[in-house]
Amino acid sequence: EFLGQAWTKEDKKEKAPNICLITERFNDMCRLIVSEIVTSPCITTRVERIEKWAAVADICRCLHNFNGVLQVCAAFTNSSVFRLKKTWERIGKTTSGTISKLQALVSSDGRHRNL
Repeated sequence: EFLGQAWTKEDKKEKAPNICLITERFNDMCRLIVSEIVTSPCITTRVERIEKWAAVADICRCLHNFNGVLQVCAAFTNSSVFRLKKTWERIGKTTSGTISKLQALVSSDGRHRNL
């Protein structure tokens, strides 16, 4: 399924159902995080939600759940969340540092050199 790259073929739903489910789950979690942040009515609520998800990602890192870390980081770099400049300006230095470390950890630059 994975090594045979069945997930890249046209009939991937039949040949690689497990990889398709993992991909769907990843995308669903990213959309959940993005929608929770973006649908917040005010900046302070958005800041609280970003800080909450950064803490969740840090807990995932401690548990060696790097897929969870990547889900949160992918949601933070989603254009709908990334463009919230005034919200990001109000994020605390501790949380900003945590987010930067987590993004460096799951960065594709150097391919797992940071692990």
